[in-house]
Amino acid sequence: MSFAKTIAAFLRLVRFEHALLFSFSVMIAEIVCSGGSLTITPIILISLLVPIFSEMGAFAMNDLIDIKTDTLNKKHGRPLVTGELTPSFARWTTAVSFILAIAISYFISAPVFVLTLMLCFLAALYNLYLKDLPLFGNMYIAFTMGIPFIFGNLVVGGPINPINVVVAVMGFTVGLAREIVKSVEDIKGDKAARKSKTLPIVIGSEKSLTIAGILYVSFVILSVVPYYTYLAMGTGFIFVLVADLAFLYSALVLIFSRRKNAQLPFLRKLSMLALFVGLVGILLSVLHF
Repeated sequence: MSFAKTIAAFLRLVRFEHALLFSFSVMIAEIVCSGGSLTITPIILISLLVPIFSEMGAFAMNDLIDIKTDTLNKKHGRPLVTGELTPSFARWTTAVSFILAIAISYFISAPVFVLTLMLCFLAALYNLYLKDLPLFGNMYIAFTMGIPFIFGNLVVGGPINPINVVVAVMGFTVGLAREIVKSVEDIKGDKAARKSKTLPIVIGSEKSLTIAGILYVSFVILSVVPYYTYLAMGTGFIFVLVADLAFLYSALVLIFSRRKNAQLPFLRKLSMLALFVGLVGILLSVLHF
């Protein structure tokens, strides 16, 4: 396999786009805490590496443990399933990524170090145990999509900014909805390979997707809260509205469509893109655009 294909397989293994979004979220929180005028320091720069490495380690470990499940679910984009990368490579990626995340966080601050240790521990706990439990595994992933905003706040220091709290809850709701949808997609493999008791297995796919749709609606409601209290409705708010439309569309499909199952992969990708657009909107608003 060529070097370029190996790099591409590695980026798929560690879900590098997720790692970048995590880091982007941390940066937004840091800018929010600074009132839109963040001073770039070495600490700020290295703080953006911690979420990247912690996410890389978590996803590499996930694929390592889920080889059998991913094979049954026919996830041919997973490099361990296709044989593009070896389990040994995934083990080393997991270990090195977690070590780098923890080591870098040590030089930032004690609270950041403790939070990083907790994130790495929870990642291992999720992959080994929590993902098989109803809702708990989904809530862990949702937690990782909300916690970057608290992480960034801790890097800068001072009291927790209310905007970061609201955006953290927004990230949590999207993360929980996306993971419930993913659990519905993976229901066959989860039953056969891991004997899991995920939410769709316990309450059924229809009810699970309805809950996911309601969570997307919750994001839309939460997204306007900062603009009532802290942010001006400028260009950034237009980005937020675009994200809201995407989430409302997803919610309508998940709750009412009879052909929703065929659209689940698309809706998960759409939700990640919509979240990114919404975060860009929040960032622009904080920067007074």
